[in-house]
Amino acid sequence: MNAEIAAWLKQTEDQNHSGGVTAIDLLALPGVLNRVMHIMLTKITISEAALFAEVQKLPANARLSQPDLHQALAALCERCWLVLSQSDTGEPIYRVNLRNRSAPRSTTHVWDVLDFDS
Repeated sequence: MNAEIAAWLKQTEDQNHSGGVTAIDLLALPGVLNRVMHIMLTKITISEAALFAEVQKLPANARLSQPDLHQALAALCERCWLVLSQSDTGEPIYRVNLRNRSAPRSTTHVWDVLDFDS
């Protein structure tokens, strides 16, 4: 396994992953996974083959091999950052699992703010 991917998996093994990815999470990604997520964020859904074609457009020193890309996708799916599904033709496709932003917590209940007497 790619050393960067293995280190990231070990580093994130104790975190709750079910909620998806936030913008802050992206800052901590190692180079290999960062490149994959950067491409993924420009697409709604993409197949592994199409993603590999996009990776090949990167500068030579930033490209991933097919096995490294497959490992990156598996790692990102394991941490629920990517969601794997199937297209109408049965081809596996990936999409980013973005976490919803939490609403700010207010100390005043919304019903207390509304004035129904007016």
